[in-house]
Formats: sequence, structure tokens, C-alpha cells
Amino acid sequence: MELFAPNLGNRLVSLEVLSESHREILTQREIIKAVWDSTPALAGGSGFNEYYDHAINRGHRGELLTFVIFTPESRELVGLTTYDQIDPSHRRLFIRYTWIMPKFRNQSMFNATQHAMIQRALDWGCRRIGWLIEANNHKSAAAIIKLGAKQEGVLREYARFSNGTWRDIALFSLLRDEAKEVLRELNLKIFCE
Repeated sequence: MELFAPNLGNRLVSLEVLSESHREILTQREIIKAVWDSTPALAGGSGFNEYYDHAINRGHRGELLTFVIFTPESRELVGLTTYDQIDPSHRRLFIRYTWIMPKFRNQSMFNATQHAMIQRALDWGCRRIGWLIEANNHKSAAAIIKLGAKQEGVLREYARFSNGTWRDIALFSLLRDEAKEVLRELNLKIFCE
């Protein structure tokens, strides 16, 4: 399976590769404030368009793959998620910048998104899936731990964010066999209810 294949999803979520066609829908949502203002600073600026262009350009270089998440039937915007630090030689990547709109913030939508991302990574042959989460974002860390990922440590003052603050980042991971087990559990939890 090609990691950069166009789209992915399951019964609950449909993930489309970020493209220029998504710019307008994303500028009309609260996603701008919630996502781009809380991501690491870029040398070229920290506004929505700078982040958007950065994601598109890194995607073209094969370094990043951002997905816009929709509901499959109504195509209602659910959020965003990204593969980052993609390393084909070592078969590893990170799932980052997952943001779910407040009305969809329940464990099923988050789990369905993670299920789709983990499944694609495993199909690609990934041996290690990582997550980097702000150390003080206890809610996101708890969700990743509940998923089954292991916390490996905290990287102190690892990233400068667009507001100028330096933040500690917690590192989590799943190895290939662990990820397969997480998928089995998610299949039971999400799709057999």
C-alpha cells in the first residue's frame, strides 16, 4: 500500500488528502484558531495561509501528509490529522496535529480517525508509529494512552509555538505488533457496537 494514496477512511470517517480545494472550507471554521495558532512556529510566518502552504509544500516533497476528516455520508467537516516525519528507510512516522471539531469530540470519532491512520501506516509497512503531544495537554495524552500507545518520555522545551512560547513535548509510540493489537481492539470497540 502506498502511504500517499489519495484517501482513506472507514464507516465513521472519510479522510481526504489536504489540497487547495479544502482551503475555503477550513478558513470558514473555528479550526483556524484551534489548530494553526497552537502549532510550532514557522520561519515564514504563523498565519493560516502560511501553515496551509507549508503543509501543501511539505506534502509535495513527501515529508508530510495532511488529511481533512469528514463524515462519509453528509461530508460534514470533522477535523484534521497528519502523518509527519515520514521515514521510508526506517519505516516510521508520526501521527500529529489531530484536531476534532468540538461537536464530534467523542471517543468514537477520534478512535475511528486513529484506526484509519494506523491501518494505512501498517499497510505501508510501518514498524513504528509515534505521537508528539504537548506535555501539558493531558486530555490528548490520555486519549493516546487509552488507545494503547506507550509514553517514552518528555522532550523539554522542544518546540517554539506561534505565540512565542517554548513547550515540552511528550513522546508516545506503538511498535508494529502493538499497533496490530490496537487495531483489533478498535475494530471491536468501534465497529462491533
